[in-house]
Amino acid sequence: MILSELVKLKIELKKYADLSAYEDEAYRVTDNLKAVRATIADETLDTQISELVGIVKTQTYLTKKMFHSKYMLINEIIHAEIEAQTTKYFAAGYNVHRPDNREVDTGSKIPLTPELYAMLLGRIQLYSDWHYPGLEIGPYDGEFTSHLVGCDPLYLVDVHRKYLEDTVEKFNPEYRARVRTYFIGDGAGNNEKGLSVLPNNQFGFIFSWDNFNYLPFDEIRKYLTDIVRILRPGGIFLFSFNDGEMYNGARHVEWNSKSYVPRSLLITLVESYGLEIVNSFGFDIDWHNISWLEVKKPGKLETVRAHQTLGIVKDIE
Repeated sequence: MILSELVKLKIELKKYADLSAYEDEAYRVTDNLKAVRATIADETLDTQISELVGIVKTQTYLTKKMFHSKYMLINEIIHAEIEAQTTKYFAAGYNVHRPDNREVDTGSKIPLTPELYAMLLGRIQLYSDWHYPGLEIGPYDGEFTSHLVGCDPLYLVDVHRKYLEDTVEKFNPEYRARVRTYFIGDGAGNNEKGLSVLPNNQFGFIFSWDNFNYLPFDEIRKYLTDIVRILRPGGIFLFSFNDGEMYNGARHVEWNSKSYVPRSLLITLVESYGLEIVNSFGFDIDWHNISWLEVKKPGKLETVRAHQTLGIVKDIE
């Protein structure tokens, strides 16, 4: 079986992992039988019903135990096969998943339904606050950048200089001068500088959409190292990724179009940096996987700013 089929089978089997419904049904049956026994004076019938109660309990217990053993065995087989197949995907490099000549166009982006788009914008607006600087990693065509202007100031970083230039050009000259851009690439789409150019404990909100979806696991690890450093205590990092534990996510891995980042392993990595998982979302829609995490740096988000930075108004004659 290929990876996506294994993932699909694992998801389907998980629906039957909890047999509590059977157990609840057994209790319901035995309670009903006990109620019947209370109204029967016949000793023989009482004995027979008592035995029936015992059979129901025993059969349910044995069925549950046998099912659980078989379920665990099948899961172990699936897990071993997934591990065997995904070794090569973990080893795959950056250029395999994200071509250097990737153009800025709507066809290359994660397609969001109107409901999910509104949901994501709501999350962005929740965390964008003029009291704190904000950062967007990989703005591409700037689709979401305009919704981050609530952060003050707003920083943009990308491994492609063109994406930075195209995004900033969308703003009027006055705001354009306030946006702080940093090119962190090597000219070939690789992350050469990381986020080392950015100050410690600076950002209240960091956002990255449709960027980590193409990064191998080790590259995400490097980013997280910097993100923990530059986030303020209490700050939020929201980022999308390609969840290899979901069917469409696994299919994109097979097509070499996106990186293999299983949610469970990513959460373990995030928590190893001391970050708290605030929210975890995942959707398979049509041919695409739409997944993101919202993580928080421990501590309380604080500021001494009483108002936004204002320009000086001069009377010129």
